[in-house]
Amino acid sequence: MQKLSTSATGPKYLISGALLIAPIIICIMLFMIADPVIKIKNNTDTFTTASRTEIKAKHSDSGNQYSPVFYFNVDDKEYVCSTRSSSSTKPSENSKIYYNSQNPDVCVSEYELSTLYLIAIALGIASIIDIIIGLFVLITTFSKNAKIKQLAQSGQLIKNIPCAILPSKITLNNTKGYTIELEYEGLKFKSEVKFNQNYIGRETADLLIDPMNTKNYFIDFEISQ
Repeated sequence: MQKLSTSATGPKYLISGALLIAPIIICIMLFMIADPVIKIKNNTDTFTTASRTEIKAKHSDSGNQYSPVFYFNVDDKEYVCSTRSSSSTKPSENSKIYYNSQNPDVCVSEYELSTLYLIAIALGIASIIDIIIGLFVLITTFSKNAKIKQLAQSGQLIKNIPCAILPSKITLNNTKGYTIELEYEGLKFKSEVKFNQNYIGRETADLLIDPMNTKNYFIDFEISQ
């Protein structure tokens, strides 16, 4: 049985795990943002229209972020309804304000509720994308390990094939990657590897290949039997 290194797949398991856990973290973040506002909305029993709006904006390279303050009148008394989160959407002057008729200080604007709705949609889309990518990485990693195990059982080992070590555009675990390239029986093979000082000056590598499927192969500098 060939002794093959599968350590390169370890980081991929960590990446896929992080991507699959990310939606849980996103849901917790959304709950922390939305829960106080939802509680306030549940304590309101009527609504009115803002009498005036003070628009506060922060300017940045990505655009303006608005945190409006709405004023509304109840029984000839003016109340203030502040926005707890900012949004890139410019607020209207006559936003709807939901408030508690017994205590108008308990209020929330339609603008803030709409902002939370948009945040929920964006985070939901991000969660779906994370899950899809995480599953893809996990499945491809399992598939790679399965091929390596198959090669370990039935692959043909060819040792000390002349090779070239070339810089790769791929970076693995913040470490510059390299590509091993070699040729055997008119076929060209290559594999991405992490940088290792022991690679410097190496002129040969070992090839473990499936005789029935030349696309299924494994390259390393020292594959032992």
